[in-house]
Amino acid sequence: MSSTMPTAFWQVAADRLLDAVAHDPSAPAFVRRPLLRWVTWQQRNQTTVAQALRTPQLAPAWAANLVVLDAQVADAHAEAQPYAQALKRARTWAQVAVPLPLAPHAADWVARAPTDEPIVYVAAALRLDAAGQVAGLRVALTGVSPRPVFVPQGLETFVGRPATPTTWQAIAEAIAAQTRPKDDVRGSAAYRRAMAAVLTRRALQGAAAAAQRPDVPPTAGGVP
Repeated sequence: MSSTMPTAFWQVAADRLLDAVAHDPSAPAFVRRPLLRWVTWQQRNQTTVAQALRTPQLAPAWAANLVVLDAQVADAHAEAQPYAQALKRARTWAQVAVPLPLAPHAADWVARAPTDEPIVYVAAALRLDAAGQVAGLRVALTGVSPRPVFVPQGLETFVGRPATPTTWQAIAEAIAAQTRPKDDVRGSAAYRRAMAAVLTRRALQGAAAAAQRPDVPPTAGGVP
């Protein structure tokens, strides 16, 4: 998605505990926030980065944020690949790195209460060109698929569209149509699919605002 090569990376060895990442002042706030909000300190102190990368249901919102930030994972032989691809197969990774500067990003979610784990969570990142058109975007969701983190396909078809509410709505509808949620005690499949559309649109709006005003911190929503 990036129109420029990254000049630096934030990176961490996969044998570190999640708690170390959550309290690392050099880590991007978008990486730290889900760990502090939805992973208990006991879990953070019992789970390594490698375990959370291999088993994303341990920290699904964190994994979704890594996907949209184009995080790269490397094995012991230093062979790297995007984490979005690595999600498709369980492996033990030695390192994770996030390219800097971060793409403009935002997240939104719905939960029963502000401190509850999200029923549906959406993270989005995008870049706009000089004409205000979409130059690239990434979206990742939780709670809408049998997989802990759902990465929609076909988003490249929206590159070149104007950064307008109409575009965000079209992307949101296309993504929601791809989801395969299931009913459970926290929400029906229909509710989860509807929230996938609503939250995707909001996350994209937040990312677009961050792209248009880089001096303003990225937004993070949350609807109880």
